[in-house]
Amino acid sequence: MDLEYKSFVIELRGVRLLRTRHTDARQFTIPKRVRETYGVGFGDVVKILSIRPSIINKD
Repeated sequence: MDLEYKSFVIELRGVRLLRTRHTDARQFTIPKRVRETYGVGFGDVVKILSIRPSIINKD
């Protein structure tokens, strides 16, 4: 997943999208180290640039 916050483009790997029960919306948690590094706080706007499926080893 790639996101943009204050003109920083941040690539997150291994992020799981969470499905809520009563809506089609998806939610995710930004890892603590990323929140602390870039200063992402409650109510800040983060732009999702892309979401890609993880590569799963099918052996």
